[in-house]
Parts: sequence; C-alpha cells; structure tokens
Amino acid sequence: MSTQKLETVLAITLALASMTIFPASAQSLPDPPSAPPPAGHPTPEGTFGPPPQCKRTPKELNALIPEKELGSLLKGQGFTTSQYPNFWVYVPYAPEDIYSGEFSLHNRKGHTLYQTYFSLHKTPGIVSIPLPLDPKNALEEGKFYHWYFTLNCGSNKNSKPDLVKVDGWVKRVALTPDYEDQINTAQPDIWYDALTRLANLRLTSPQDDNLKNDWKNLLNSVGLDKLVQEQLVSPVLLKCEITEYTFLSYDLDNIRANFQPEYKMPSCRERSHTY
Repeated sequence: MSTQKLETVLAITLALASMTIFPASAQSLPDPPSAPPPAGHPTPEGTFGPPPQCKRTPKELNALIPEKELGSLLKGQGFTTSQYPNFWVYVPYAPEDIYSGEFSLHNRKGHTLYQTYFSLHKTPGIVSIPLPLDPKNALEEGKFYHWYFTLNCGSNKNSKPDLVKVDGWVKRVALTPDYEDQINTAQPDIWYDALTRLANLRLTSPQDDNLKNDWKNLLNSVGLDKLVQEQLVSPVLLKCEITEYTFLSYDLDNIRANFQPEYKMPSCRERSHTY
C-alpha cells in the first residue's frame, strides 16, 4: 500500500473513532441552570428624589421586600408557596396626589401575566395588591417572577406623566412542614407568605401586642425597620385589568418614558369589585 493511501486510511479510521468516542448526543447536553435574576428595587431608583410633579413626603415609596440578601436570594427577592401571592407596598401618597397607579407581573422572559390599574385609599400607608385567582395568573413552582408597582403623579390626563416605581422578584417553592412552620412563626425565609399572614392578622387585631412585636421583628430582620410604625390599610382598589399586552417588561421603562397622555391601553376591562 502506498504512503498516500495509508495516510488516507488512517485519516478515515481516526474520524470514525472520534465519532464513536464523542457521539452526537454530546451536542445535546442539557442547558446549564439559568442565572438568578438581578436584585429588586425596594425604593425608587435615583438619588434626586421623586419626579417634579410627585409630592415631597417624609418617607418615599417603599416595597415591602427584603432590603438585604436573604440566604441565596439577593436584595428585593423573596419566596412564596402560593400560586396567588399578595404584594405589599408602603405608599406615602393620598389619592389626590396620584393620577393613576399600575401593577404588573411578568415571567423571566418578559411575558406579562397580569397588569392592572388601581386607585389608592384615603389614608397613606401599607397597601396590598392581591393576585386574582385566575389560572392564567398562577405562579409555577421553581420559577422567578418580576413585579412592578408604578404611580403616575401627573395632575391630569393632559399632563406629561411623572412616574415613580418600585419592583421586586418572587419565586414560588413547594410547601414543606419546615416552610409552614417558618411562615407561622413569622420568619423571613418564605417572605411573601410570612408577611401576608402576619399583616392580615394585624389588620384583624391591630391592638394585639404580640402581633405588633412579631411585625417589628419580621421587618427588622430584612432591613425594613423604618416601616414598622406605618399603618396597614386595605388593599388597593383594582379598577381596570389590561387584557392585551403590546410590550415586554424589559421595554417598560422606555415605553413609559415616551408615554403620551392620549395613549390608551388596549382591551382594558373595568372591574366592579375588589379582592
């Protein structure tokens, strides 16, 4: 056999061997775990205070989410075991200070699961935003979701909107006996559930000293001690659910920055009741 033919045979043999040693299945390995989401923002971003049309208040808008890392979670993130958790925000404004409010919930890909307009109560304080009991809104176990709470301080529909917002992350986990105990003893590990349970108990029994102490300890444990004395008020009044979405959560800032007063969200379904 000539040298040239021998080299050809060796090349083919090596190629076949490499296909055996490194089969095609090696190209279909599972994707690596996705990176955790970025931290949330319990208070509005920026260092220059609220937008010009927003009323100056002693305390700023503040989401009730951890203001420090909690175990494996970053600032502004928390766990829930519920398909339909409640979200809590301290609002320093009265209804007359705000032209409109908006809450939205999105998955990691930016798809909007739920979006609604709301109005505020007469008394500033800590409000809740319940996620309606609708299968299309349900959180799946093991997944993170991103939520936004936005207020427009514009004085009327013809004024340029001044937006102030906070945002956070929630991840649903399976309920275990240990988690249930942490929730019932007001530990911060399953944040959204522990907070909601304790807040509802305090709304029912506002003068209970044990509940007041548990509330103080829970908020202090995640850096929210400045909100311990703030009043708990009723949930926001859900006015209008947006049932069609034309943008992703990643585009919210850009769209709102270029928002025109005459723009009207599509398919806005009015609500005749609250949750």
